[in-house]
Amino acid sequence: MATQTPEQENAAIEQIRKATRKHLADWFSVNIRTFPKKRIGSTETHKIEPRKIVGAVALFVYTLGLSGGSSGDFNLYNLLTAYLHDDEARAEMNKVADAWAARRRAQVRDDQRNR
Repeated sequence: MATQTPEQENAAIEQIRKATRKHLADWFSVNIRTFPKKRIGSTETHKIEPRKIVGAVALFVYTLGLSGGSSGDFNLYNLLTAYLHDDEARAEMNKVADAWAARRRAQVRDDQRNR
């Protein structure tokens, strides 16, 4: 396998970015027409179609400049689908998020005291 020069690698990365932007633009232009007219409340999130969750994750990944929605030790597709479709999973995730937020607030307070 031939080694790419930095210029070739940068050109390949730019091609991928352009293709991703086009794919997202195409997805968004089609799916914007299917966005619900009525807002979905927390008791109805199980009604959100998986393909719409995939599209939302793709947009999230692109917006944050992440390398993907499922890579390494995380899978945003499964995480968000479970969060929206499974009440028990959502309750567990909320406990984890609440605990993290409490630790973060305590850390900020400690940092402010130590200044």
